[in-house]
Amino acid sequence: MDALILQCKLGDIDAFNRLIEDYKDIALKMAIQLTGSIHEAEDIIQEAFIKVYKHIKNFNGECSFTTWLYQIILNLYRDSCKKANKLSTISMEKIYDKIMNIQCPSLDFELKEIRESISQNINNLPDLTQKAILLKDYYGFSYQEISNMLECSIDSVKTRLYRGRKFLQENFHWS
Repeated sequence: MDALILQCKLGDIDAFNRLIEDYKDIALKMAIQLTGSIHEAEDIIQEAFIKVYKHIKNFNGECSFTTWLYQIILNLYRDSCKKANKLSTISMEKIYDKIMNIQCPSLDFELKEIRESISQNINNLPDLTQKAILLKDYYGFSYQEISNMLECSIDSVKTRLYRGRKFLQENFHWS
């Protein structure tokens, strides 16, 4: 386990401030991609770091700290969706626009078509399949970490990824 995390577990406030500094950007990025709103994302990460502070002693290191933090952010997002009666889907179109946002004038038209096709097809996937693809292919989380986050078996994660990728491959069209 990281020395900084151990210091936080011992109640070191300076270490916790360093932890926030080290993880605030990735936390904000995750929250923005879930919410689509900087203001909502800021609220969620503020709540997330409060939860981290209150529960850091329970962090056992079975997963990475980033995975644990993402799970907290995802749970807070789900709670906020329930409270606001929002759909609890990740805005895949926004995420893939950012992923595919390559600046090259000669490729702009082709990339636009690719982005539109990817976004359209991603949005046609079931919610958990969308999340599995995002967590694996965008964030690079392991099968075990995704399994923990989505609260399903590793085999289920692999199946969702296989089916989702196969669907995307079969339905990806560009001129």
